[in-house]
Amino acid sequence: MIKIAQRSDVDAIRQLFQETIESVNRNDYNPDQIKIWSAGAQRIENWQKKITEQYFLLSKDKNTVNGFASMDVNGYIDFMYIHKNYQNQGIATLLLQALESKASELHLEKMWANVSITARPFFQKRGFIITDIHIKWIQEVAFENAVMTKFS
Repeated sequence: MIKIAQRSDVDAIRQLFQETIESVNRNDYNPDQIKIWSAGAQRIENWQKKITEQYFLLSKDKNTVNGFASMDVNGYIDFMYIHKNYQNQGIATLLLQALESKASELHLEKMWANVSITARPFFQKRGFIITDIHIKWIQEVAFENAVMTKFS
């Protein structure tokens, strides 16, 4: 079931974010990168702001949040995370389709995201192309991100 996230969902979202990075992304990132990236789960006010300001969706299986995604009004996909036990079950595709529907409703010409190494194949299979690659530094640790864009 896909639904709009509420501020009351913040703890489940933060937990899924941290656990996904620590389990799924560890194959593509070193321990320092994982530690810094997953620490973002602790920024509760930032998460509440994103839930309130973005088109923020949850996927739930019974009472378990198994994925989430968000997009701002300009078509920037800020988040796309799927629980480690629900990978490759079509959840990310459903979330992306919902974001694409919203982008169409907003008459946006493109959608884009800063995509991790882990998520690049998913976005490429869905028509996104790499339009830039850059290095982002957080606490003296480098992260390579690809800007991936899909034009309507």
